[in-house]
Amino acid sequence: MLTLGKIKDATDKYPLRVRNIKFGSKLYVNANITEIHEFRQRWFSVPI
Repeated sequence: MLTLGKIKDATDKYPLRVRNIKFGSKLYVNANITEIHEFRQRWFSVPI
């Protein structure tokens, strides 16, 4: 999960880059985030 970030494409010189674009960003990679798990459980339990 990334808030307020910019992803730059990879080039011949540099790999894929992620940078913040505001006062600060947080990047969570494979983090166990309770809010995301709760949202997914609510979303998948909604009947279609």
